[in-house]
Amino acid sequence: MSSYDDETTAALGVSVPPDAQFDLTNRLAPFMDLHFMFPLIDFLSSCALYDEPTLMAAKLALLKPTNMADFAVEIHQTLHTTDDVPQEFETRRSEILDALSFAKSACSPMLSLIENEEKILQLQSETLLNASYLEQHEGITPAVLDGLYKYAKLQYECGNYQDCLTYLTYYGVLIPNSSEQYLNALWGKLAAEILIFRWDDALADISRISNVIESSTVMSPVEQLQQRTWLLHWSLFVLAWHEEGRDAIVDFMLQSRCVEAIQSNAPWLLRYLCAGVILHKRRRNLIKDLLRVLRVDDKGYRDPIVDFVECLFINFDFESAQEKLRECEVVLASDFFLYEKNSTDFMEAARLAIFEMYCRVHRTIDMNALSSKLAMQEDGEAEKWIVNLISNARLDAKIDSQEGRIVMGTPQNSVHRLVVDKTRDLAARTCSMVAQFERMGKRKTYQLLQRCSHVEVIGINHLDAVTSRSLA
Repeated sequence: MSSYDDETTAALGVSVPPDAQFDLTNRLAPFMDLHFMFPLIDFLSSCALYDEPTLMAAKLALLKPTNMADFAVEIHQTLHTTDDVPQEFETRRSEILDALSFAKSACSPMLSLIENEEKILQLQSETLLNASYLEQHEGITPAVLDGLYKYAKLQYECGNYQDCLTYLTYYGVLIPNSSEQYLNALWGKLAAEILIFRWDDALADISRISNVIESSTVMSPVEQLQQRTWLLHWSLFVLAWHEEGRDAIVDFMLQSRCVEAIQSNAPWLLRYLCAGVILHKRRRNLIKDLLRVLRVDDKGYRDPIVDFVECLFINFDFESAQEKLRECEVVLASDFFLYEKNSTDFMEAARLAIFEMYCRVHRTIDMNALSSKLAMQEDGEAEKWIVNLISNARLDAKIDSQEGRIVMGTPQNSVHRLVVDKTRDLAARTCSMVAQFERMGKRKTYQLLQRCSHVEVIGINHLDAVTSRSLA
C-alpha cells in the first residue's frame, strides 16, 4: 500500500473553491493508493472544480515517487509549456531501468516458468504448483519468490498493472496464507485489479482481505481498524463501477466492524453508505440499519445525501427532502464515485423512496403536489412514472384521473408477515456475534501465550498449580 503524505494532500488544493464544497477528494486521499489519485484528479479536471494548473501540479507531485518517469515528463512539459526534459527525470528514468533489470534477474527462474503456459497447466492438473515442489525440481527458492514480489511491485510502480497482477497471483499461490506477505500481496492484487477494471476479481479480493484482517491474531485492534478503513475506501471503486457488486459492498459496509471504522475514522463515507442503501435492491430492509448508524454519528458529518435520508426517513419532512434531493444532483455530478449511471439510478431510487414514504402517511394524494415532491415537471412526467409504478403492483393504490389524485388502499399486515419482518436478520446477527466472540477468544489466547513465553521454566509448575486451583 502507498501512503499519501501531507505535502501531496496540500497539492490538491488547500483552499476549496465555493463550488467544490462537497468534494471529498482531500478526505479520501490519505486512505487511497497513490495510483488511484490519477483518475480522481482527471475527474476533477473534467468537472472544472479547480483550476487546471493546480491539478496538473498535484498530478506531477504524485508522479514523482512513482516509476512512471515518462508520464511525469509529459505532465511537466504540459504544465510549464516547454519541450525541455529536466536532468532529474533522465536520471530517474535510468535508475528505474537499472532497478527493473536487477529485479528481473533475481526472479528469472519463476518468470521463465510463468511464460511456459503448457508447463503451468501440467503442474496445476497434477496439483504440483506449490513452493516445495518448485524448489526441489525448478530451482525456485524462497529468495526467488521474494524477488518475484519485488519485481511485481516495481512493475506496479511503472504502471504495468496487468503484469503486476499476474506475478502477484502466482506469488500468492506459492506462499503460506499465514505469511505477513500474503496480506501485502492481496492488497497489491486488489490495487492492480481496480486499475485495470477487473471488478469481479476485486470484489472477491475485498472479501479475502477482510477475512484476513478479522481473523488475524497478530494485528492490534488499532491496526485492524486502520486496515479496515483503507479497505472501505478502496471498495468505493467496486461500489461505483461494478453494478452487480454494488449491493455486496453496501452489505459489507453495514457490517458492525465496518460501521465502527466509518464512525471513528471516516464519517464522510456515510455519503456512500446512504447512497448505496438508497440504490440497494433490498432498500426497505436496510433502512432501519442505516438509521441506527446515522443516529450514533457523533462526528456530525453533513452533506445533502445524508440530509436527504434523515429528512425523509427520520423526520418525515417531505419539503426538506425535496430540497435536499435537488442539492443531491449537484453532489452526484461532482463525485467521482457517484456520477454517470449511479447518479441517474440514485435520483430514480430516491424519488421512489419519497413516493413510498409519502403514500404510507397519506390516504389521498394530489398528483400535482406529488410532482413537486418528486422534483419532476408537471407535464405528465410524474403521472406517467406513478402510473407505471402502480401498474407493476408495487403498491396498493388506485388513480382517480378525473380528480387528479391517488387513493391508497389500507395495508393488511398478517401476523406471519410481522414475525418474518422482525426475525429476518436474526440468523445473520447471531452468526456475527459468534464470530466476534471467536475472534476475542483467539486474541486472548495469543496474548496469554505471549505472556507465558517469558515465564522461566522454574515457574511453570507454579503456573500449573495456580491454574489447577482456579479450575477447582
